[in-house]
Amino acid sequence: LNFLKQVKSQSVFVKEEYTMNLPKDPVMLLSVVNTQLRDHYPTLTELAAAYMTDADAITELDDTQCPTGAFLSVEGSPFDFREMKKIGDGIHCDNAQLKLGGTYDHNFVINGDGLREAAVLQSKESGIRLTCFTDQPGVQLYVPCYTLHQKGIDGKDYPPYSAVCLETQHYPNAINIEHFPSVVLKAGENFRSKTLYHFSVMG
Repeated sequence: LNFLKQVKSQSVFVKEEYTMNLPKDPVMLLSVVNTQLRDHYPTLTELAAAYMTDADAITELDDTQCPTGAFLSVEGSPFDFREMKKIGDGIHCDNAQLKLGGTYDHNFVINGDGLREAAVLQSKESGIRLTCFTDQPGVQLYVPCYTLHQKGIDGKDYPPYSAVCLETQHYPNAINIEHFPSVVLKAGENFRSKTLYHFSVMG
């Protein structure tokens, strides 16, 4: 709650920057932000939160929810967040990819390269906006669809759909898919990555 009050009074940046030099390979790193943009979170879901991401495709999942190596266009699908829309608008659609896990748990292929704006999540109710900047090629959108059994305000469990996770990353299963961006860090090589989370108040 103190953090929410701080966001409402000023702009807040959270910076994650990695530098690695390992004696062995491969390496697969990801940055995870599990967020709720409102007070009194244990009694509410985040399906009303609006989301936008600069991605024309997702990485297709097989029946075990492992990427196949194929890219699926988001055009005309519940994965099309190229314009701001509520997460709940499409999460229960009759879509083969969504049926695999009953929720969003998919890697979005972010357009461009270098450090750039990758995703925006905002709550009209609280007025808080989260903007994610990253130099990684993908962002995983994950909305937990089960009771988390972690106590929140007043000792209540987090209900299904009560949070939204944004995970900046290389594409999952990249070690087994040659045309995915490489996750191999050879001995002596350096790996550097930066992700920024900007919390602000909607105008």
